[in-house]
Amino acid sequence: MKPDLPCDLIRDLLPSYVDGLTSAASNAAVESHVAACPGCAERLAAMRADAPEAADAPQIDYLKKVRRRSRTAVWIAAACILLAALLCIPLFRTEAVSANLLSYHLEVQDRSVTLYGTLPQGVGRFAGVDFFEEDGVLEITVRASRGRIYGKSEFVASCVADEDITQIRMGGLTLWENGTPVARAAALAFAAKTPYVGDITADLRAAEAIGVYEQFGSFKNSLWTGAEPYNWTLTLDEPVAADDLAYARQLMRADACALLALIDNLGEVTWEFTSDVGPETLTVTLADASTVAGKDIKACAQSASELETLLRRVGLIGAGVKSQDGDAFGLLFRNATGKDVYEWRIELSRNGALFSSGGAINADSSPYRDGDTMLFRMESAHFPIIAGGAPATFQFDITALGADGRVIASAKNVSLSPRWGMDYRYALTPLGLTAEE
Repeated sequence: MKPDLPCDLIRDLLPSYVDGLTSAASNAAVESHVAACPGCAERLAAMRADAPEAADAPQIDYLKKVRRRSRTAVWIAAACILLAALLCIPLFRTEAVSANLLSYHLEVQDRSVTLYGTLPQGVGRFAGVDFFEEDGVLEITVRASRGRIYGKSEFVASCVADEDITQIRMGGLTLWENGTPVARAAALAFAAKTPYVGDITADLRAAEAIGVYEQFGSFKNSLWTGAEPYNWTLTLDEPVAADDLAYARQLMRADACALLALIDNLGEVTWEFTSDVGPETLTVTLADASTVAGKDIKACAQSASELETLLRRVGLIGAGVKSQDGDAFGLLFRNATGKDVYEWRIELSRNGALFSSGGAINADSSPYRDGDTMLFRMESAHFPIIAGGAPATFQFDITALGADGRVIASAKNVSLSPRWGMDYRYALTPLGLTAEE
């Protein structure tokens, strides 16, 4: 049978037919023709022998390589993104800063609250302040980020409460209560309140909070909890000098009152120590402490503000900290202004008459950074003395100056009745002076 299409036309179609590019109708025409034409059939066989599967293999291998390369690039890109995310986590993670570590000042006006603060070194950079309000209590959380390279340590944050505020707290410390700020010493002591004298770790936290270690140094402990009244005996490791004996006994009574208020089931506190006359013992009972407080001693630590009233009454706030120099006393000022202080100036007066003045700068002219301290020491040979040899009550002005000589912060006419051998600590803030007991 003679083919329908001429051989020339079929041979023109053969390359496309071999590559699979012809239509179904063309395929049928080619196959019908080569079935009846030995010459075209021979040519088709030769073309298939030269090209078919060998031509396809390189293309298939190339596509596989492209796919493999694409998949590898995707995995590398994903790994890079994951690594970058892990490296960036510390930059965004923040942690709450313990209120014990912060230098702060709180200002409350009606429902408006402003917190001025400075972060200590080692906690990171300031990241923000959270205010949470519930039932008249405002809880403040200061956050810092250790991963931040840039940022500031000092901060100011404020909020306006939705309702009247009865208490402001920060990290377990009561900063403000019933219309008045709570002294830092009282806030720290109230946070150490504990129900059981049998927990010696908690007892020692209370003792540290009221300053027992700073007053007397190390001591040994003995607890009696076999029957009431439960007793805590503190035995001082260091002897008490004769010149300090009267004041040491006063501090022991004051500390005992505070401990009896802070430890719910504590019934009496005993001190054992050695003086020039030999071993001595001093015991303060619940009745003794209640007489000093003017009411039941166990009712004196129901709130931070009530505890502050007790601590001021017994002299533990404003009493100063014992120093190493018995013939002098010190005024220690901490820079809490949030700025660098280049010079301190102080003026001392009594009954309105200036009797001494002075100043201080660092020897290398470097600034006092926020948190740095400056100590002015007052020696007995150059200070007014009253009957009995005690230093006289006086007033002082303290001023902090910046690099340009301008006033950064100051406090005027601060009155103090000092004792020899004590250091009196203050923080100078943008709003004035705050005692730090």
